[in-house]
Amino acid sequence: MVRLKEVGKKHSTKIIAGIVTTFVLGLLILAGPANAFSINFDGFSSSVTKGDSVSTTATINIRTNERMPLPNPVGIFVDGVLLCGFSIDASSSDCSAKGVEVELIPNTNSYGYGYGYGYGYGYQNGYSNGVFTYNITFDTNQFDIGEYMIMLSVDAGDNHGYSSDEKSLKILPTGADDVSTNNNVVPGTETSIGGLSVNLSGSTSGRVSVANFASQPSGTSAFGSALGKWFSIEADSAVDAGMAGTLIKVFYTDAEVTAAGLVESSLRLYYYNTATSAWEIYDGNDGTAPDGGVNTTDNYIWALTDHFSLWGVGGDTVSVNVRNSNNNRNRVVASSGSAEVPTIPGLPTEPPTPTEEASQGFLSRITGAVIGAIGATWTIVVGVIVILGLMGIAVTIPLVRRARKARKK
Repeated sequence: MVRLKEVGKKHSTKIIAGIVTTFVLGLLILAGPANAFSINFDGFSSSVTKGDSVSTTATINIRTNERMPLPNPVGIFVDGVLLCGFSIDASSSDCSAKGVEVELIPNTNSYGYGYGYGYGYGYQNGYSNGVFTYNITFDTNQFDIGEYMIMLSVDAGDNHGYSSDEKSLKILPTGADDVSTNNNVVPGTETSIGGLSVNLSGSTSGRVSVANFASQPSGTSAFGSALGKWFSIEADSAVDAGMAGTLIKVFYTDAEVTAAGLVESSLRLYYYNTATSAWEIYDGNDGTAPDGGVNTTDNYIWALTDHFSLWGVGGDTVSVNVRNSNNNRNRVVASSGSAEVPTIPGLPTEPPTPTEEASQGFLSRITGAVIGAIGATWTIVVGVIVILGLMGIAVTIPLVRRARKARKK
């Protein structure tokens, strides 16, 4: 009986040992590729002007003696979507048509036969112990303005995938300071992008980018009086196809309006018409399109548009003419007769109306002055009498009280 128990214990120990061994081997097989393979981007530019070329170095490093066949293309992903791919030795690629050129610089990998990770673990042909280095160049003319997240990814087979870190690439229009992008702007929802809000019409969600300028974009015609807000909006083709009635709002502060010397109620959005090389106002006051206006309560300028382009904010200027000599009146004049004319609190806006006294002659004015002086004198005399009477009362009351007390005694 004891011997049967010992046999059972030894059998159980072998089973447990086998399970542990299998588990450890599994971990080694799964962890091997992760430790033996890496993809990196180096020297990636974070912000460029549209039209420029962007070059970066990418490396695929195999740090093991085991063989990796790498039969699948290396993928270039933009915002999580495959843009194009190229073979591990860069001998074939479909990237050129997408504005991307890939060149293999050095290849220190050895290709041969041995154990490795491919479609299953075992003897196979593949690469080991070396680095693939690529020069990857992006033609930004093939991209809209906006911010993109770029990543490399490789499928090594047998469910082993490897990816680099994502790198940000901002493509700006000439002269812009920054750009913001939302990849999923939903129609009917007011979405904030780059300091303004966009509410798409239609039914198609998509990518919208807003680039901001610190000053009027170069190459554009004379603008007039500006608030200092300039921006360019671009959307993908799906959004552009059905955006009639899209609402744009640009927010401002009272301090910005005051600093620019503009009449708040005259603020409007303007877009740059490249066909006519002129700025065109969005003003619905005449009942015709394009429609636009200003909300002076919530401090935003708005426009309903069917397209995106280059935009600016402008309005009527306010000039203040203050004449101090001879007490002349102060005036605030707007440059446009249709704009409101603000007033300065506490200052007269009209000259005084002549009074009857002002129309009298020299002699009557002297007589009036004499009468006024006499009236003032009598006022003083009456005041003195009243004061002396009060002082007399104040002195008399204590004397009367003393006299009464003396009588009682």
